[in-house]
Amino acid sequence: MIPVEQTRVGSGVGNCFAACLASILEIPLGDIPDFLTDGDEFLDQVAWFLFPYGLVYVQVPPDDPILARMFLVGQTWHTIEGVSPRGGLHACVGCNGRLVHDPHPGGNGLSKVELFGLLCARMVSPPDGVNNSPRL
Repeated sequence: MIPVEQTRVGSGVGNCFAACLASILEIPLGDIPDFLTDGDEFLDQVAWFLFPYGLVYVQVPPDDPILARMFLVGQTWHTIEGVSPRGGLHACVGCNGRLVHDPHPGGNGLSKVELFGLLCARMVSPPDGVNNSPRL
């Protein structure tokens, strides 16, 4: 993970999530598209962006027991998303459940954690007999 600072701040216009992906993937922030929508459209855009990397983004609530298994061995890099101390939604980088990088220039972390964003490996080529066409 190479920490990347977000270049835009403010509710609805910030690029903290993109900075988190750039940090985790160790790529330039400019290679990440703007994800300025929310809900299913946001998830679809993230899915299409991560597809060439062989990854899929999965949102998990912080109390989900799967997280303990995900963080059991090695280093699992992920996003931690929730409410910023400045108000509004914000994303930070986590490793094994701990916040390790806040891309905001002020770097104050989160006042409330709402979900973890896991980047999971995806099989790009489906096994025989499995339809792998996107349903987006």
